[in-house]
Amino acid sequence: YEASRLGIPIFIQEQNAHAGVTNKILSKKAKAVFTAYPKVEGFPAEKIKFLGNPIRENIISGMQETAQAKEKMGLDKDKLTILSVGGSLGSRTLNNGWKENLEKLKEKGYQLIWQTGKLDYNELSSSLQLPASIHLKEFIKDMELAYSAADIIVSRAGAIAISELAVAQKRVLLVPFPFAAED
Repeated sequence: YEASRLGIPIFIQEQNAHAGVTNKILSKKAKAVFTAYPKVEGFPAEKIKFLGNPIRENIISGMQETAQAKEKMGLDKDKLTILSVGGSLGSRTLNNGWKENLEKLKEKGYQLIWQTGKLDYNELSSSLQLPASIHLKEFIKDMELAYSAADIIVSRAGAIAISELAVAQKRVLLVPFPFAAED
């Protein structure tokens, strides 16, 4: 906003299918609006540049063979590995689901890389007795390694996450955020 007010050329990136309110307002002064979809309502058509969502380079070039990634993460390469990702703040829905089903995971012999997010990590790490097959993490810095190690990924259904998961080429179960704009 400040750059546009000062006459500095601006560009906008809209990662969602529906334009956000702030981006709609700023698009009037933007040189271009880069979108993840060919048509996004709310922007001047002549300013839309369909480029898709930006993806971190390490996701594109850093994916590894699954067994090798499991070994690097200290996981059993012969066990089914689930990666659960709820974003940097986490997903209470995902966290509660795993918490309620820990016994089933243990019975099945699955491994879980459980990224809890910042909001629930302390409570979960101090209140749960976890077997060695469940790896609790507040945040995962090397997502390309975690994606590579996973046999299946359970993830929030955010626009950037979906774009990264498409590149990771793993089986995915997406969990939408029930309070997202435009549902």
